[in-house]
Amino acid sequence: MNQPLFPRQLELFSVDKSENYNYRTPTFSDNLSLPIHRWFRYSAGFSANWVKELIQIEKVKGRQKIIDPFVGSGTTLLAAELCNVEAIGIEAHPFVTRIAQAKLYWRENYQDFRSYAMEILANAKIIYQKENIKNFDDYPSLIHKCFPPLILSKLDSLLKAWKNTEDNSYFSQLSWLALNAILRECSPVGTAQWQYVLPKKNKAKIVDPYEAFLAKIYLMSSDMAKQQQYQLNKRAILYCEDARKCNSVNSKWADLVITSPPYANNYDYADATRLEMSFFGEINNWGDLQTAVRQYLIHSCTQHISGLNKEIDNILAQHKLLPIYQEITETCKLLANERKNHGGKKPYHTMIAAYFSDMAEVWIALRRLTQEGCLVCFIIGNSAPYGIYVPVDKWLGKLAISAGFKSYKFEKIRDRNVKWKTVNIGFHFTKEFFGLRDNMAKSPSYQFGQIIGDVLEISIESLLENFVREHNLYLDKKGSRLARKGKKVSWIDLYGNQHDLDFVLENGGSDTQIGTPVAFIETAWRRYTKHSRNKAQEIQGAILPLVATHQNAAPFIGVILAGCFTENSLNQLNSLGFTIAYFPYNTIIQAFEFVGINAYFDEKTPDAEFAEKVSSCQTLSRENYTNIANKLVELNSDVVAKFINQLRHYVTRKITSIKVLPLHGNMFEYNSVKDAIEFIERYQGDSGLQPLVKYEIQVNYNTGDQIKGQFTDKQNAIKFLRTYQLPDLRPIID
Repeated sequence: MNQPLFPRQLELFSVDKSENYNYRTPTFSDNLSLPIHRWFRYSAGFSANWVKELIQIEKVKGRQKIIDPFVGSGTTLLAAELCNVEAIGIEAHPFVTRIAQAKLYWRENYQDFRSYAMEILANAKIIYQKENIKNFDDYPSLIHKCFPPLILSKLDSLLKAWKNTEDNSYFSQLSWLALNAILRECSPVGTAQWQYVLPKKNKAKIVDPYEAFLAKIYLMSSDMAKQQQYQLNKRAILYCEDARKCNSVNSKWADLVITSPPYANNYDYADATRLEMSFFGEINNWGDLQTAVRQYLIHSCTQHISGLNKEIDNILAQHKLLPIYQEITETCKLLANERKNHGGKKPYHTMIAAYFSDMAEVWIALRRLTQEGCLVCFIIGNSAPYGIYVPVDKWLGKLAISAGFKSYKFEKIRDRNVKWKTVNIGFHFTKEFFGLRDNMAKSPSYQFGQIIGDVLEISIESLLENFVREHNLYLDKKGSRLARKGKKVSWIDLYGNQHDLDFVLENGGSDTQIGTPVAFIETAWRRYTKHSRNKAQEIQGAILPLVATHQNAAPFIGVILAGCFTENSLNQLNSLGFTIAYFPYNTIIQAFEFVGINAYFDEKTPDAEFAEKVSSCQTLSRENYTNIANKLVELNSDVVAKFINQLRHYVTRKITSIKVLPLHGNMFEYNSVKDAIEFIERYQGDSGLQPLVKYEIQVNYNTGDQIKGQFTDKQNAIKFLRTYQLPDLRPIID
């Protein structure tokens, strides 16, 4: 059973887009023009304006205690201070934590800071005049690749001057940050978009270290003076610790969570600051990042999973991953197989397993830290390593539910990086339902969408009613049935999760008895393609766990889609074995026109027009609804016929052969290849002298389908085969 990790599940719901959050600025680039934020460019950050706007909206509602478990360079904390609310940040990267902490010292006396830093600059020039250019053998090789001798000599003098005054004071830390921030400006080598250093690429413009340091001092002190004009008395708190634990934060403290966790896209957050860490002597080479940084981070990169490749089965078997076990296991298998086709053979399968194991712990920690009514906002990204899609949004949502939340929604923000086929997605969660769903249910646009969905179901229901009569099956559809509770077609998977479907075809089923499923069929319609991928994933999440649960019956899986769906969403379903009947949006318009109703609408259609459409539909008779449904089927007769033929072909398939392979033998272990070869050469294969290892059974059908099973004893093997002799499986027995 998939039991929640906490005894009580709380409500989790999205913020309506009517809140007017600025979805257009999810990246860090806008921060480069903002005071304090611009002191150090950290490419893994996100928009301070977006965070500020969100905080201001939620502050009015009484949410004034913010936590960011992946604080990075401090974007959320600085925005919270500017909004004068309490905030706590968690960051596991020691070097990045220090950067964020230095930014939080903006309240210190800016004139004293300027004097302190100017003294460092003056002393650096004295050191440079005395030492001039020398070898600098103490610096790692990366530093020599990135800085010519003259530039390095000046930077070295600044570092020595800083160390001579270093006393861990606020001014010292601010000066340390200033020196960090100018390193890339003074280097002639390139930097990738994600802050990786590129020694083999040159840039045209470089800045003299002394000029750069002076400019940075004046920029920082000027920003401090500007920010200090506001009456801001709420100071943010920052902890350098694990987001999977958040041990320093009191339970039920936060009423607002804003964060952007690491993306599962193989970006090495440790490597992003390798240049700076090398300059300050915190690492000597790339390998040192493992102990200095990577060991503390979420496993979002193949460089972070050293030693875990042999542990993937144990990782996937963890209780906390039960909500996504079937999906993530299949995806990891695909990644492991695809890995063989690539030269680098990157272990993305292990990375994905470890990433979601870590994020499951983050959700558990957030459940402890948050109050009733807390809103949780994530900026996350999907990914497709080796071209295999990983639905990060959906899986994180399921893990949130398992941790104690009840539901989730997400909104696409932007397309990213074509190589990984990723998107930024905004998640919004609350632990308290505050009425938005009811309002949405009453909106005319929602009601009209429901009407179209109902017509689609009516059209398919009539087809399936005829089909089950023809093949002596039972159709489980929405409505009362003595064999189950409620009016929903609810089925339970092997993990105890309940899935509500539109239609299930059963062998041996009746009003009073649940039969064996031979087909799971869903219907869905979408007006805009931007929502089609989410719906496709929702369908997969509902049906595939049930297919795994009833694998001996190998049920047909079908979906009738109407409206606007992208080719990618259709291909995704098709690749997973779904038979698809797709009704284009124009056929919906034509079907409603048949009874005199204009069903067309777009994003600019006003509520008043929707209300007229709903009113017109409410006056229709049941006969007219049936006429619309029949017209929809008629307009899509070719795809309907193909779908029904596929369904018929599936449920009338026959067994052509059953292969039984009994495997015998003890396990032998040898210390050398030579000894193993000698054993195989002398092994006679006498099963009478060896114990049974397992039975491998393969059931083959005339459709090309195969069902396989492995059993360690005779009784279970026979029990498996006897299921194919039961009356309720008659259509698949020869």
